Amino acid sequence: MMENSRETVIMVDDDITNLSVAKNNLSEMYCFVTASSGEKLFKILKKVTPALILLDIEMPDMNGYEVIKILKADSENAHIPVIFITAKVDPRSEIEGLNLGAVDYVHKPFSKEMLIKRINLHIALSRENSTRAMNERLALMLDTSPLCAQIWDRSLNTIDVNEAGVRLFGLKSKAEYAEKFISECSPKYQLDGQRSGDKTAKLVSQAFDEGFCKFEWLHKIPDSDSLVPAVTTLVRAKYMNDYVVIGYTEDLREHYKLVGSIEHRDKLLKAVNQAAALLLTTEEDENIEVPITTSMELVGRAIDIDRIHIWRSEQDSDEYILTRLYEWASEIDKKLEIMITTQTHRNGNQSYRAMSMSADRYQTFRKVFMIILMHLE
Repeated sequence: MMENSRETVIMVDDDITNLSVAKNNLSEMYCFVTASSGEKLFKILKKVTPALILLDIEMPDMNGYEVIKILKADSENAHIPVIFITAKVDPRSEIEGLNLGAVDYVHKPFSKEMLIKRINLHIALSRENSTRAMNERLALMLDTSPLCAQIWDRSLNTIDVNEAGVRLFGLKSKAEYAEKFISECSPKYQLDGQRSGDKTAKLVSQAFDEGFCKFEWLHKIPDSDSLVPAVTTLVRAKYMNDYVVIGYTEDLREHYKLVGSIEHRDKLLKAVNQAAALLLTTEEDENIEVPITTSMELVGRAIDIDRIHIWRSEQDSDEYILTRLYEWASEIDKKLEIMITTQTHRNGNQSYRAMSMSADRYQTFRKVFMIILMHLE
């Protein structure tokens, strides 16, 4: 057996003879390290993490009970199993040692075969407990993640997925997710022209080989044309005694919506500032029509509005009159989806004038209309 493939075992005993005998008996089976005191053990632990510690109880300066108390209080070393070695046959001292965190007692003198069996047993139990704890932590991380998270094996089978992943794709269960994810949750081709299935296999294989990869991906909601831009992170991890890849998918739809909103606002502010500058440079009232219509055009093009009208309102005792002063319209004659109606009231009779724009631009237009009026005032 190669040196680096053997488990490391540290024996702590103040008796040099005991250390020498144990090393002769165990060095063929384990990477065997000795320490003559608790102080030397802790120095070794700064460099080496053993699979198990054999610890003598009766030692000067720091006895075995004191050593194990310090060991179990250290989060980095608390998981290491400890077998007490003692010449005493005292049930009370054994109970005390077990209460402090020891996993077993071995009485001196001990046989080589018996000690090896005890060491192998507790190393195996420790490894099993560690794996179980790791799997529990991984399952907890999966279930509590706000992102879509799933576990794949090398054959691209979905081992598990969290509820966030099921909800993201509008599915009913984890079983439906596992059935549809590869075949229905991505378009046939990605934006770079690669087939989604082929690219998925390459990226998961890369994560298994390199341990990590991150990339942008375009998903699709099954049974619909809705696309989901996303960024996915793949991480290799140990799960159920084997390596898997965990994928975390972040839905970027809200991110892109926010970015678009910010860009739209920036265009609007820039256009309004340019429009205001134009109006402020006009010195004579008779020359105001050109800069007003130019400023309306700046704002309209910046936020893709079809038409902008500026109206003046007047009202006396029996009538309310709206007069259209200026108008700007884009060159493209679009089909208008909404009509905003202004009314002139004269002695109870109504006449109508129309101010038109695309329905999806109505709220933006209202803000722009008010901003332009503010500059005119």
